Amino acid sequence: MDPEAVRRSLSKPSADSFAVLPAHLIEGIALNGIRLDDIEHGRVLYSCTVTPRLGSPGGVLIGGVIATLVDVIGSIALSTCGLPTTGVSLDINISYLDAAMIGEEIEIEAKVLHVREPITVISVKLRKKATGKLIAEGRHTNGSGGAASLQALRCTINDDPNFSTHPPKTALGVVAALMAVQGRGSAAAAVAQGLALLCLLLHSDFAGAATYTVGDSRGWTFNTASWPNGKRFRAGDVLVFRYSPSVHNVVTVSASGYNSCSVPIGARTLRSGNDRITLGRGTSYFICGVSGHCQSGMKIAVTAA
Repeated sequence: MDPEAVRRSLSKPSADSFAVLPAHLIEGIALNGIRLDDIEHGRVLYSCTVTPRLGSPGGVLIGGVIATLVDVIGSIALSTCGLPTTGVSLDINISYLDAAMIGEEIEIEAKVLHVREPITVISVKLRKKATGKLIAEGRHTNGSGGAASLQALRCTINDDPNFSTHPPKTALGVVAALMAVQGRGSAAAAVAQGLALLCLLLHSDFAGAATYTVGDSRGWTFNTASWPNGKRFRAGDVLVFRYSPSVHNVVTVSASGYNSCSVPIGARTLRSGNDRITLGRGTSYFICGVSGHCQSGMKIAVTAA
């Protein structure tokens, strides 16, 4: 489907007007208040006002709503490339960078970044419309069930030409995706194809993501602020925070929260003791939210190219 056909479908108020789009793409989409501002081959731009029904009791945009927008708006961008189905989600990574408050205007931009059979990668960025500040950045990795359908999906890379894609690297994840595409039958064939695809991924630029343990052998602890110095991070790299969950936590904050060692209402807080966070492009800020720990150097600012 060409972008103009998608635009016409999404611009009509009647639910029947969405019949030309893949059926699963429309299920569960709440269109009230979400406006389509721009559309082209491999890219869509939406905007909306954060309403109370999208907010938490603290008055911020709910993280689950952001995840849904990354999934759905990313799939809409993919549909502008002419693919009859948007395939199966293999991986969705989201970096939550700032809070959006009820009443704020936000924009959601989705771009198809890269295609290599049978993998497609979409970037979805949520920004504050007034300032352009990033609220969240997601990477949505999709897989298709057949090479023939992917021939129609040759979108130009819309982002940095040095962008490196990072689909899941576990055989289980690949096999599960292939089985979902193929249906209940042929499990053995799915396993074989999954292992073959895994080998391909591990010997290509898909395997380019680096994993860093924050604080190295010391882990996530006091006086860690200088740990990123001298390291070169890229979007898609993974930070692993290892610590005692009974003593510490990990909070994603803005630059002001980092500098003031303050935790804003609704901030994303992790407490597993073995947290994995995928970096988006730009600077990400993390602190320990336990009183006094950030002031003792338990914070890092990581800039990814």
